[in-house]
Amino acid sequence: MSTIVLASPSSLIASLPFLVGFAPEESVVLVWLRDGSVVLTQRADLPRTVRQEWLLTLWQHATAPVADSLVIVGISSDPGVSRLVVAVAEFAEMRRLLVRDALVVSNDVWSSVLCAEPSCCCHQPRVVPESVRTAVAAEFAFLGVAPAPNRQALEIEVQASEDHMVVKQLGYRGIRRPATVRAVEMWRTRAIDETCAWLSGSTISKASLARVISGLQDVRVRDVFLWDCASAEHDALRRVIPRLQEAVRCAPESMVAPVATTCAVVWWLLGDGARARLSIGRCATADPEYLLGQLIAQALAAGLPPSTWRAAATGISRQECRDGTGVVAMPQNRVL
Repeated sequence: MSTIVLASPSSLIASLPFLVGFAPEESVVLVWLRDGSVVLTQRADLPRTVRQEWLLTLWQHATAPVADSLVIVGISSDPGVSRLVVAVAEFAEMRRLLVRDALVVSNDVWSSVLCAEPSCCCHQPRVVPESVRTAVAAEFAFLGVAPAPNRQALEIEVQASEDHMVVKQLGYRGIRRPATVRAVEMWRTRAIDETCAWLSGSTISKASLARVISGLQDVRVRDVFLWDCASAEHDALRRVIPRLQEAVRCAPESMVAPVATTCAVVWWLLGDGARARLSIGRCATADPEYLLGQLIAQALAAGLPPSTWRAAATGISRQECRDGTGVVAMPQNRVL
């Protein structure tokens, strides 16, 4: 996989919309590092008051114990955000975590608050050069990463948009799951083949979209597809994600949960935590009892990296997913 080097505060700030998933506003962003590589980008709304309880919540994820350093960025039009950034930096140092930098961004102007020397040049406000923004955007575009302008734009991506043609197709005989055991197995094989073909970029129609929505209701179809996703190349996941998003928007409410959960896992594998959490939130709204949705939500809340899913999927074979004889075991003895 290609690597993007964030060699300066300006390049880091220009990268935040891509790392977060949207342009953060009135936020604190923590970039967790290990051996110089980003392992988690965490965004939180600015609190009214910096309390110990709020600081502790920033550390309640799986990456905190394994990270060896941290970059803190406070983004706000309020100059008082610098006090919050300093408080987070002091809390990190109390926990013996190296703070590489602590930045304040206000109206596209940034400065560092890490240095204790008031006369140091790092305190001088600076603007991110347009050349840096352009270069960073080009590198992420090459990887197929595009941020949304804001969180509201992300939410629109998973909002219901009833497609009457898809609903009509779902009502056709042959789209619904058959009744006999033999017919179910034949249907399941076709559903797996058609759903997994999405990873290769096969063309889709409204009827195909409806069949995939229907197929993902079956646990074995869903699990084989997610097994394939765990081993798929980045480009294949990028191809499939717009189709899954369309399926989330078009699916009747009673059929949303499996599709939204599948979409969340693929976003997770792509490293887009913001979109993964919104997709899993769509699942929770449609069916709060959907088990895989609950467990993926727990994994995302814990800040588990995408490699967690890949490692868990390799613990069983594709055939075991197909036969329903294997389970995907997650950390802390959670089973999917």
